Amino acid sequence: MASSSDTQPTSLSPEDNLVLSHVGTVSINNFIANTCQMFSYGIFVLLFSFSLNYLLRKRLHSKAQKILFALTLFLFLTYTSFIAITIAEFVISVREVLQSNDDMPLAPRLLISNLRVVPLVKYVNWSQTLNVLCGDSVVVWRSWAIWNGDNIFVNTSLIITMLANTIVNIYSAAIYEPLEQPSATDNAMSVSAVFLSFGVNLLATCLIYLKAWMHRRTKKAAFSEEKHVRRSDVDRVLLLIIESGAVYCLVQLIYPILNTTALYTPDLAPDGALATAINVFGPIYSGITVIYPMAVIILIHSRRSVVVEVTRDTIQASGSDGSSSRGPTTPGIRSGDASQVLSTLRFAPSNSITDDTGTRHTHVGDVEMAAERDSGDDVGMKKQLA
Repeated sequence: MASSSDTQPTSLSPEDNLVLSHVGTVSINNFIANTCQMFSYGIFVLLFSFSLNYLLRKRLHSKAQKILFALTLFLFLTYTSFIAITIAEFVISVREVLQSNDDMPLAPRLLISNLRVVPLVKYVNWSQTLNVLCGDSVVVWRSWAIWNGDNIFVNTSLIITMLANTIVNIYSAAIYEPLEQPSATDNAMSVSAVFLSFGVNLLATCLIYLKAWMHRRTKKAAFSEEKHVRRSDVDRVLLLIIESGAVYCLVQLIYPILNTTALYTPDLAPDGALATAINVFGPIYSGITVIYPMAVIILIHSRRSVVVEVTRDTIQASGSDGSSSRGPTTPGIRSGDASQVLSTLRFAPSNSITDDTGTRHTHVGDVEMAAERDSGDDVGMKKQLA
């Protein structure tokens, strides 16, 4: 018969208590992060389904549609694998410490667990970097297309910032070592990478806001005799793009600030408020980098088109004598007309041509907004949808 002393549990050493406390803290943080991650993934899958539906309904005739389709599939594969690897990392880290290697003390188990998840952590880091760059590319393309790619300042600024963003992010991902203490240079590169991504999106959103402001001002000048210029569909689309871009920039600003604060905070408590905030905003940041491109693709195709671009439509004003004549269905530029040019938003590649008489013909798939002044008072707005 066993004595009572044989049945009493053996107390853990202080070192084992520290290891268990660390494993518990990491498990709670990973649980919070994975919960937020799954919520973001659910939104992403929903938007991915809509985006894929829009693209397949277009049957991928144009090059732009094929590129967007490939980008959509790439983001789905990378983000899905990102989620799967993140969950696998959580399971392995707990299993190796608490369920495997029973003949070893807890500290060596923790070391083995960390070594096992290093490849997974590196993959997660690379997939997130690629997702961020893809999301930034969609934002830059959207801004470039709205400016119609014909402004040297816009083109130069977008190319330089996106090129710097790509180089710094790739370099930061390449030098990342999970088990090594990062140097001051590594921390600086990590901070620069996230803030450069924020800068790219802020620049692109500001350029779109500038274009929307110019469009609104030009339209008010064209309809100067009107007391109230009604907000058009073009204005609403531009406003939606600007507001969504502002939300994207806000999330991109909050996470780098939290991350930078954590990097330069000595003795950061793993169960403190800052660590918890990072565990919440980190998955949100990872999710929105793939959710936002899906939203942009849906916005484009819900407008029955492929590429966002800004074209120039003619608003015909009356001549100096105050009279005007009714034009044909497609407005042309006639002698004696005081014409003004209004930049509008078009969600299709330009398929219009102009014949020798100056009359503009619009093919199927174009969206045209024009206005004719009739008898000096009436203003007619025309929109052709594919």
